[in-house]
Amino acid sequence: KDVVKAELMDALYLVAGYIGFSLKISCTSYQELMFIRDTPPDSITFDSPTNQHVDLKEFIDIMSRGELSTPSDLLFLSCLYAHSMFSYITATPEEKDSLLGTPNPRVFVVDNLLPHS
Repeated sequence: KDVVKAELMDALYLVAGYIGFSLKISCTSYQELMFIRDTPPDSITFDSPTNQHVDLKEFIDIMSRGELSTPSDLLFLSCLYAHSMFSYITATPEEKDSLLGTPNPRVFVVDNLLPHS
C-alpha cells in the first residue's frame, strides 16, 4: 500500500510550496533548504485515468496568485511525512482518542510515534 496516494502528491507539492513561501524567513541557508526558487513550478503534470497527459500550468498560475514557491525535496518529503503521520494517527478511533486525551499532544507524538536514535 502506498504511503500517500498518487492523487495527493500534487496537492501536497503545492502545500509544500506555499509553506516555503509563507514563512518569509530572510536567512539564505533556510531558503536553500526550504525551496528551490521563490516562484511556482513551471508545470506539474500527471497521468489522468484516461491516459492523457495533463498539464497543470494554467491551474498553477490561477491558484498561485504570486504566493507559491517551488519546494525543496526536504520540504516536500516533510509534508509527505506529516501527512502520513496524520493518516496513521487518525486511522483508528483508539489512536485518535489517545492523542486528543493527552495534555500535550506534541510530546505524545515525539515520545510515542517518532523513531528514536
